[in-house]
Amino acid sequence: MDETGATTFGDWDGKNERGVPVASGSYTAELIYHASGAGGSKIVMDRGFVVIQSASVGNFDGAFAVPNPARSGADILVSYLPTLNYNAAGRMFSMNGDLVGQADDLAQSGWLRFKTDRLAAGVYLIKMEKLSGGSVATRRVIKVAVVR
Repeated sequence: MDETGATTFGDWDGKNERGVPVASGSYTAELIYHASGAGGSKIVMDRGFVVIQSASVGNFDGAFAVPNPARSGADILVSYLPTLNYNAAGRMFSMNGDLVGQADDLAQSGWLRFKTDRLAAGVYLIKMEKLSGGSVATRRVIKVAVVR
């Protein structure tokens, strides 16, 4: 609202104070309005909102692992659609929750490579994240299997 009580509008580009698109989640914004004129007042309001998915980042839809299942000792490659200015990282976990592998795609090639030479046969979870400026923009988990 302005000093007359009329409703005013503002735009937000979906980015945080570092210029990085925010991830899905609940947020609170502090809205500050400075009234014009001599002795103009300042109105401060807090408003909550929810970001469902940042449209500009892209996601991991269509990501897949090859080979799946993989023979022990063969690398598992995860293919995904890269997004400009976003690096991808992945962590592989056993079903017990132990971290058993990590991969980064700093070159934005669209591939994450995981080694399996020290893994037992079984099912594993790969948690993938797209990152920009240290912030996570989107995530996805896929299942992979290792066989003997």
